[in-house]
Amino acid sequence: MQINESTKHCSQCVTVKPLKDFYISGNKVAAQCKACFKFNREQKAKDPECMKKLHARQKICRLKREKNNVASVRSFLLKNPCSCGETDLSVLEFAYKQEFKGTVANGISKWSNSRLIKELESNIEVKCANCLLKSSDTSNPIRRTLRKFIAG
Repeated sequence: MQINESTKHCSQCVTVKPLKDFYISGNKVAAQCKACFKFNREQKAKDPECMKKLHARQKICRLKREKNNVASVRSFLLKNPCSCGETDLSVLEFAYKQEFKGTVANGISKWSNSRLIKELESNIEVKCANCLLKSSDTSNPIRRTLRKFIAG
C-alpha cells in the first residue's frame, strides 16, 4: 500500500494503514495506529515501570536534541559575529527583534534543530556586550541602569 492523503505510516508497527485506523484530534492525526495505541495502553497497565522507562527514553531524546541545538547555536554565533567584529563567544549576546516571541533558551530544549536555526536567522541579531550597551535600545531597565552607571 502506498502512502497518500487517505493513508498514514504508523510510527510503531511501521506499516501503512488507512486514516480510519488512526485517532484524529482536530486536524492532527496520531503517530501510532489505534491497535498500537491500545497495545501501549495495556502494556502500561500491566507494567507500572513502563512509564518510568518511557520518561527515561524521552529525557535521553531531549538531552540529545539540546546538545545538538547548543552546537548549532554556537556555530550560528561564530558565523554571525557582532557588527564591530567581536567573535569571543563569552561576550556575544542575542538582541531579539521586537516581534520575536520566545527565547533561545526555550528553543534549545523544545524546537527541532531546523526550526531553531530558522528562528535565529530571522529574529535574532548578534551583538557583543559593548554594542548592546551602546545601542539606543532603552526598553530594558537593566541596560538603562547600566548605561547611567557607566556614563557617570
